[in-house]
Amino acid sequence: MALPKFEVSTYDIKLPISQLDVKYRPYLVKEEKNLMIANETGEQKDVINAVKNLIDNCTNNTLKSGVIPMADLEYLFVNIRAKSSGEMTKVSIKCPDEDNTYVTKEINLTELTIDKPLPDSNLVRLDDKIAIEFRYPSIDDLSHLKDFKNPTMEDLFKIIVNCVHRVIDGEKVYEKADFNEKESKDFVESLSSNQFNKVREFFDNIPKLYKDVEVNNPNTNVSSKVRLEGLNSFFT
Repeated sequence: MALPKFEVSTYDIKLPISQLDVKYRPYLVKEEKNLMIANETGEQKDVINAVKNLIDNCTNNTLKSGVIPMADLEYLFVNIRAKSSGEMTKVSIKCPDEDNTYVTKEINLTELTIDKPLPDSNLVRLDDKIAIEFRYPSIDDLSHLKDFKNPTMEDLFKIIVNCVHRVIDGEKVYEKADFNEKESKDFVESLSSNQFNKVREFFDNIPKLYKDVEVNNPNTNVSSKVRLEGLNSFFT
């Protein structure tokens, strides 16, 4: 005899970057178990796969979790977490005034916000004729990083190359399908230092999901403001 099945509520959400309307459900025990196992391994690739699988399952595979902007994925993940296990969660935060001191803070996941308004355009103009239109990095673009919080220059360069969406040269437009990764890499490498700085500025100002919290070091009694951002900050 088949055992009874529970009714699962669904919720609607608008993603802050892509402005997509998404329907989702809370995660189930089997999905939470996969998250916990991934977190215990300490391997970033396991965490990434667990989060992607969870989002795919909780949105009934209507969303491509690997390609949506990272801030959208983080926003959706914390909202799924809030509906599944409660709005409050505990996170471990390092005290800025001491390297080895951590404190546990309870934060409200519904208070996370995007740190800046969306730009009017993703177009970076390099000179009077040539411009690059970028897309925002996704979790798949970041999957090769060894450390999300401290990417190397090589990491950043690879992300920039992957995120070239189209190149505009006067009246001519080169779509992503018109060039391969090597051609994109060669093009970015041909930029002058000033032109590349414009590109860096665009990526430095990509909107992020964040929350500022006050922490007090119990050893020194020093209070500091710490900004939490990125998937790792809210995963646990």
